Amino acid sequence: MSIKKSEIAAIYGNKLPVGCNLCFSGIKAVIFLTGLCNEKCFYCPVSYLRRNKDLIYVNERKIENFEEIFEEIERSGAKSASITGGEPLIVFDRTTKIIELLKQNFGSNFHIHLYTNGILINEDVLKKLEKAGLDELRIHPTIDGIEKKVVIAKKVTSLSVGVEIPSLPGKEEWMIKLAEFLDKAGADFLNINELEANETNIKNLRINGFVISDNGIVVNGSRETAMKVIEYAKKHSLKIPIHFCPAIFKDAVQTRNRFIITAQNDIKIYEKADGGLIKFGILEPESTDIEIEKFIDEGLIQRCRDSLCFHLDDLKKLKDLINKKGKAYVVEAHPTRERFIVNKSRLF
Repeated sequence: MSIKKSEIAAIYGNKLPVGCNLCFSGIKAVIFLTGLCNEKCFYCPVSYLRRNKDLIYVNERKIENFEEIFEEIERSGAKSASITGGEPLIVFDRTTKIIELLKQNFGSNFHIHLYTNGILINEDVLKKLEKAGLDELRIHPTIDGIEKKVVIAKKVTSLSVGVEIPSLPGKEEWMIKLAEFLDKAGADFLNINELEANETNIKNLRINGFVISDNGIVVNGSRETAMKVIEYAKKHSLKIPIHFCPAIFKDAVQTRNRFIITAQNDIKIYEKADGGLIKFGILEPESTDIEIEKFIDEGLIQRCRDSLCFHLDDLKKLKDLINKKGKAYVVEAHPTRERFIVNKSRLF
């Protein structure tokens, strides 16, 4: 098998896991089902806001009930979902319930994959996950022997089963042995992620001897380690597909594509989509008077949250009003439900 390389990925083998293809396309919702976990990985990137807390998020939205999960999936235009954490199997009943409900609400073709460290996996758990409707299982082995649960999963289910690990410089030999084991076990894939650095793990990464890149985003040598494993797989003709996913993929491809689709799916009358961002105008008048109410009645100005918003295409029509009545800004925001603002600049 050949190796295909690009700036955002390296792939050994003929195909990506289905979950990866959907992620790449931006039509996957990320369901963070709990921050509780039975492991303490030193490289864990989960934020302090979520870590060790039994909270649910879908994409960037904090969720209070299952109905809000479905609402956010519809709003984002997602056609699939990944279930992650924390460790989703700690809240096993919740995990199987949401899988069942996703299939009921969005149909049998709504693809679902789940991340787990595998510690709580057994035959009964696997059969219940498959019965609930899970399509793809991704095991992240954190202790010796967990990778053997791939064999059990392949034996007792028809799920697509693979392993997903961070690329740890200095652990090349272990990663190669893992790839060889998975190849013999008939695993469906091995995903290797570039080791990311953030405010929650950077101290531990340094304590463990890793060197952070100049941009502070990744660990030096992580990409090179992954590529050595892939080159080994090619040299020794391993059959298992291996996918290296760099850190840049999350922002440059995955999140951006999801934001583009969400923006198209959830655009307001006063907004315009611009790539993965949403742009609109905000008017902050000194007071709301009859003249401003006239523009609101005509639909040129919309009440939005605590502001008065307008479409940037109507700027010329509103210029005189803006100059007389107050301050106006161009806003760039992510298409999250709350419209997280990334840039706000003064007009005129």
